[in-house]
Amino acid sequence: MPKPNIILFGASGFLGTKILALKPKTIRLWTIGRSRPAKKGEFKPIELDLLDLKSLEKIFKKIKPNLIIHAARLEPFDDNPTKVKSCTKNLAEIIKRNKIKLIYISSDAVFDGRKGNYQENDKPHPLTNYGRAKLAAELAIRKNLKNYIIVRTSYIYGQSNGRWDKRTEKLIEEIKKNRVAYRFKDMYRSPILVDDLAKAVWRLAKTDFCGTIHIAGKKKSIYRFSREIIKKIGLDPKTIKPDFLKIRRPKITADTSLNISLAKKIGIR
Repeated sequence: MPKPNIILFGASGFLGTKILALKPKTIRLWTIGRSRPAKKGEFKPIELDLLDLKSLEKIFKKIKPNLIIHAARLEPFDDNPTKVKSCTKNLAEIIKRNKIKLIYISSDAVFDGRKGNYQENDKPHPLTNYGRAKLAAELAIRKNLKNYIIVRTSYIYGQSNGRWDKRTEKLIEEIKKNRVAYRFKDMYRSPILVDDLAKAVWRLAKTDFCGTIHIAGKKKSIYRFSREIIKKIGLDPKTIKPDFLKIRRPKITADTSLNISLAKKIGIR
């Protein structure tokens, strides 16, 4: 049986780099993006702007991919729902014409954070432009494709290509500079290790699943999560002090934790 052809968008990003590093040997992989991944490996890099749809479709016709994993940002339009909707719609149309399955990485930011433990069928209500842009992409995919997987995830943390995620880097810098860092005790997310998310994406790639699925970790307050990650790094967790969202920044989403019952049911988590 021939190896399936898979294309990865966003291979130079934090998640994309880890997806690339954990590539199964049973596939042929191409990466497409504005820049080539930092590391070389058993894949073929193609430098191309994802907005160059004519060139992209020529590549699809040549490679004939079975699957596209879309882990890329649409810079500089990440916070522009109208632009993201248009770009994703156009991309979905050529994916459909070429009969390719799509895995798209979305976010818990599509929810307003009023209740937490969100399930896949809960109605999205984003409060930020980033969340609105992610929702716009989701809607464009659902409207134009039948063969897709939308993966909603939460705080992605860990090390990829030798570097910590940006949130953890910022936390370490704060502690080194001020000897203390404040994090919200009443703000909840479902942090997931980047390795676990990348593995889950590859597991999904082997399934016939179609639709939306939540891939995330356990619900934790940002305060608790920050103390845990600092302890793992080898710093003193007591340097993390509690703060309260409802006092400081009441308009930020309080609890966008994700329910992962579906992922557990089909053996992805």
